[in-house]
Amino acid sequence: MKERRDVVTSEVATEVSKLVTLVQESQENQQAFLTEAYRLLQAQAREVEELQNRAISTEAILAKLDEIGKFLAKLAKHVNINVTKVEEQPGTPEMQPGSPAVPGGQPGGQQMMPGLQQPDMMPEPQVVPASEGGPAVDISVSEGVVTEDIPISEGVGEEAVPVVKPVHQPRAQVRFLHASPDAGRVDIYIDHKKYASDVAFQGITPYLPIEAGRHRLQVFPAGKAAGAIIDSTSNFTPGGHYTIAVSGFLRNLRSVVIEDHQKGAKPGYARAKVVHLSPNAPAVDVALPNGKVLLGHLTFKQKSPYFQVTPGTRHLELRAVGKPDVLLRVPPAKFDPNVTYTLYILGMSGHLTTMLVPEA
Repeated sequence: MKERRDVVTSEVATEVSKLVTLVQESQENQQAFLTEAYRLLQAQAREVEELQNRAISTEAILAKLDEIGKFLAKLAKHVNINVTKVEEQPGTPEMQPGSPAVPGGQPGGQQMMPGLQQPDMMPEPQVVPASEGGPAVDISVSEGVVTEDIPISEGVGEEAVPVVKPVHQPRAQVRFLHASPDAGRVDIYIDHKKYASDVAFQGITPYLPIEAGRHRLQVFPAGKAAGAIIDSTSNFTPGGHYTIAVSGFLRNLRSVVIEDHQKGAKPGYARAKVVHLSPNAPAVDVALPNGKVLLGHLTFKQKSPYFQVTPGTRHLELRAVGKPDVLLRVPPAKFDPNVTYTLYILGMSGHLTTMLVPEA
C-alpha cells in the first residue's frame, strides 16, 4: 500500500509541476500579449495626435478612435479582466440653462422687398429642402445608449493604459424657434438640462454654444419635466449654426433642424432665405407685388436658397402655387447691408403670419 501511495503521490506531484509550468507559460504569453497590445495602442494614440496636428477632419479622427475602441473590445476577449470604473470629470456647461426666449423678428411679422428689380434680388430658380442642398428630415427618437466600462487586465498597472488627448474643435451654435400654432408654451431641454423656459408661439432664443456632436433634444409643456411632446436627437458639426423649430400641430410635433449660414452676402447687400413652417398651409410661391415670382413651390418644412437683397424696406407676397391668389401680403421689412436673414412662414392656413429674423 505504501508503495502504491508513493507512486500516486509522485504522479500527482508531476502533474502539479506540469500545471505550474503551464500557468507560468500562460502568464508569460499573456504579459507578452499585453505588451504588444500596449505598443499598438500607443501607436494608435500617436496617429490620432498626428491627425490632430495636421488638422485632419473630425470624421477621420473619429474613425481612428473607433478603430481603437474595436481593438480594446478584441483585447477584452483574450484577457482575464477585473472591471475598473473610470469616473468622468463633470464638464462645465457651455450654454446657460434657462435662457429666456426673445420675441423673434421685427415687429408685425416681417417680410421683404417691394418693387425689387432683377439686380436687387437674385434668387435661385428652384427651392431646395430645409437642409442645405437636400430635403428636411425629421429627427428620430433615440432609444438611449448604454455605456459599458472598459475591462482592464488584473496584471496591468495604470501606466499600461494609454491616454488619448481630447481633440479641440469649435462649438456649434444653436437657437430654438417655437413654430407650433397650438402647442402652448414649452420648456426646452438639451441632454436633460433646461436651456429655454416658457417659450410661446413665435418665441425665439438667442444662439447658444454647444459642443459639436450628437445631443438629445426634448420639449415639455411649460413647467413640466415629464411627458415630453418632442424627444429626438440631432448631430451638430463644429462651428455650425442651427435653428431648431418646434414645428407642426400638437398631435404630431417634430423638431425641424435648419442650418443657418451667416456669411456669404455680397458686400453692401443683405442676404435672405425663406422657410415654410405652417403645418396646414398649402405650398406657396414667394412673389413681388407686381406678380413676379421669386421663389416657386415652397412646401411645409422646406427652405429656399439664399438670395441677395438690396438694403432698404422691401415687400413680398405669398401666393398659391401657380396662381395670382394672394395668401398673405408680407408687411414691409427693413434689410440692413451685410446682414443675413431668415423669413419664417408661420401660423395656420387662413391665418398666416411671418417673422424676419437676422442670423446673427
